[in-house]
Order: sequence, then structure tokens, then C-alpha cells
Amino acid sequence: MDSILETPKQITEREFNFEYSKPSQIQEKMKELFDLVSSEKDKTNWDSFCRFAKSSVRDPDVVLPIEDYEGELIINVESLFESFDVLDAFGSREIQFLIQAMVNKITIPKWIILSMIVNITVSPIKKGILDPYCKYLVDFEENQGKGTLRVYTVVGKVVEKFNWRKMFQGLFTTKTVFRIPIRSMLPKNDMPGANQMIMETAFEGLMKHSNNKSKVARYFWAYLDEMADPKSEGARIMYALPKMGFPSA
Repeated sequence: MDSILETPKQITEREFNFEYSKPSQIQEKMKELFDLVSSEKDKTNWDSFCRFAKSSVRDPDVVLPIEDYEGELIINVESLFESFDVLDAFGSREIQFLIQAMVNKITIPKWIILSMIVNITVSPIKKGILDPYCKYLVDFEENQGKGTLRVYTVVGKVVEKFNWRKMFQGLFTTKTVFRIPIRSMLPKNDMPGANQMIMETAFEGLMKHSNNKSKVARYFWAYLDEMADPKSEGARIMYALPKMGFPSA
């Protein structure tokens, strides 16, 4: 990434600016940026994500396979353009979040990407949520297929060690969380007892499948008791989780 940044006359150390007038231009730029940060060819199969994102009331049993749920990757944003209408599916802050994660080589759980794609969480997400953990900062603005991208570094910035709990809190401990029932783990908000059982079973499945390393289960389990009150913060946060499918016994 350092090779493409120039030095401006401000507190910014170096920066890269790009303007585009049609989606294909920003898609191609995403490919270039991914090639700069990763020597691996992106092999992500988004088929299950496409099926989930396009599911409707006519196919309520469509779920995200558990093996895809917490898989983490340095997201190739260009590959998302190939499978989804990114500029329509995501808001500017979601795209900024994904680009910033990509250029800083931060691995993102697939379920978070899916939650954004299907708008389980309200757009926009909190601005700058990844900033503490990034050398390269990103500004992104888009309007009707046209926009600007800026990647830059700041003089004297200290990069913190990545903290999953703080990142999750920034994403979901807000009043912007809501649910689309057909795609959320929880189908109804008026059954707190049943919902607690659904989530406990899901967390147990995730822990078993991940050999007790599930970030989702470890973080969200703390809110399980709050679900007795369907209006609580914990109950609202649970609705951000997309539906998952468990392998047959």
C-alpha cells in the first residue's frame, strides 16, 4: 500500500485519492488494492450468501451454513461486486468499513458481511469503527454510482492491537440494530423464553463446531439473560445475527 500514497501538506503523512464515475471503475480499483495487500487469489465462494440474500417469504428455510458462518477472511471487495450489487446493497460507511479492513489486512467474519448485505443492521454503521486498529485510514463517498475514495496515513498515529469485543460493541451495542425476520436468527420478538432457547442452542452449536473458539458465542452469550425482556439491549442485539444451519447429526 505504501507505494501508491503521496505526501500532502497537512497532518496527513501520505494519501491516495480516486474518483469514479461508474461502478466498473471502483470495482477495478478494488481489484488493484486487493492485489497490493494480498498475494493470494480470492477463492471465496459467495453462493450460499447469494441464496441467503435473495431468500424471501417463499423460501424461509434458507440459512447460512455453519461452516460459512464464522469463517474469516481478508475481504476482496472486488469479489463482492461480482456477486452483489455492492453500491446498492451497502451504504457508504459499510463500503468504507470493508475497504479499510481490506487494505489493513484485517480479517472479517463472513456473518458480519452478510448482515450488512441483507440489511439486518441499519445503515449506516458507526463511522471510523476500525480506525484505532488501522495504519491506513479510508474515506469513501458514493452517490448514484459516482464517488470518491481516499486512503491515507496520519502523522504520529499509534495502531492499537485489534480487539474483537470492542469492534463488536461498536457494531451492535447501539440503537441502530434491528431485524428482518426472514433473515434473522430470531423469527419473533414476543417469545422471550423460546428465543433464549434458540440462541442458547445456536451458541452451543457454534462452540462445538469451533472447538470452543466461537467469537459470536463468546460475545453474544453475555446478553442471553437480558432476552427475558424483549425490549432490552441484549434482545435487540441478538436480532443482528443471520440465520444459520447446523449439520445433520
